[in-house]
Amino acid sequence: MGFRDPSQLRDPNRRRPTCSLDGALGALWLLIAACMVSPAWCQAPIIEDDSSPTAEDSEQAEDTVESREDFGVEAIQNPCALPQDDPGAWIDWVQRSIFKSVCSSARWFDNLFGNDAAFIEAEPTIGWFRGAVVWNERDGVDLDGTLRTKFDLPNVDKVERRVRGFFGRVSDEEFTRETGSPLERRPDVFRNTEDEEWLLGLGYSPIKNSRRRLDIGGGVNVAWPPDVWGRARYRRHAFFGDRTLGRYRQTLFWKQEDGAGASTIFDLEHMIRKRFLLGWNGSATFSQDTEGVDWLTSFILYQALTPGSALAYRFAIDGETGADVPLNVYSIRLTYRGRVSREWLFLEVRPEVAYRKFERGGDWDVVPGLYLGFELHFGQDAGQARRRL
Repeated sequence: MGFRDPSQLRDPNRRRPTCSLDGALGALWLLIAACMVSPAWCQAPIIEDDSSPTAEDSEQAEDTVESREDFGVEAIQNPCALPQDDPGAWIDWVQRSIFKSVCSSARWFDNLFGNDAAFIEAEPTIGWFRGAVVWNERDGVDLDGTLRTKFDLPNVDKVERRVRGFFGRVSDEEFTRETGSPLERRPDVFRNTEDEEWLLGLGYSPIKNSRRRLDIGGGVNVAWPPDVWGRARYRRHAFFGDRTLGRYRQTLFWKQEDGAGASTIFDLEHMIRKRFLLGWNGSATFSQDTEGVDWLTSFILYQALTPGSALAYRFAIDGETGADVPLNVYSIRLTYRGRVSREWLFLEVRPEVAYRKFERGGDWDVVPGLYLGFELHFGQDAGQARRRL
């Protein structure tokens, strides 16, 4: 159904330096949002002229074949080629350009250790790019732009092909601690986007099968001074009958700024009827950066509307033992998510209300919020990007 990303609250007074790319990301996505109000705006005028090749024809020709200097006269298929749904639609150009930039960078790095022959046979580069306008009554309006991508590095790992690269803009909780169910892992309208960082790293999967997976990785944040991180994450799932799925995840992590910690997560999902899925999530995180155990539990009901759209109804309780306010948030969220115009483009609208207590002895406040955004998947296998990241 496409709902992912954890919801995790941080200290509203905590700030980190923001990335200079935030404004550009926000402006780009406001433009895409305006475009989506009327799909016809996405169309560029097409002038048919069969008299001579166009610049676009030349670009597509370059995508089809690659340099032959290392392979004699045999043409090499460009591993970063991506066909457009509609050559006259600029939204397709945006998706294609993002993919080619990411893929070409990964290809250049991997080719330092070999050549294109291995990269062409590698797992496809996939990712997604999300932009949104986020509002809540306490903090006002904010723009959120997030990129997440994974890419294979076959020349780095020529034997087992278990090494992959990662690049993305995520919060500390979302990536390092990974709290929250994969089904409900969505951005929080009460989260301060200033605590997000651009992270770059490498991962290795010594165990990877249909039931179990172990990922070990590390890297740095793209900032100065750099902040080093490392993580080991074990995942296992099991079926209970035909309608119930259980998941267990254990994560050990270390971050230069926040220190070491561990996160334990349990998920249960039960198919009630053909179009309804009920889920429960419980997570607990302890680290040198927390006062005690940072915990969250939630219940979520999914309703499939069409093959490309769904609703999610979520109730969650959040807190941290040892903090001034051990139980500080009750929240109710309604999410609509559906495809717009393209198979790889999604609209998401999410009103949310939180019942929050910010300080010991203070009053409980009702704080409404709203999330309005688009999510663009890219890659040779764009339809699987969200599921596999």
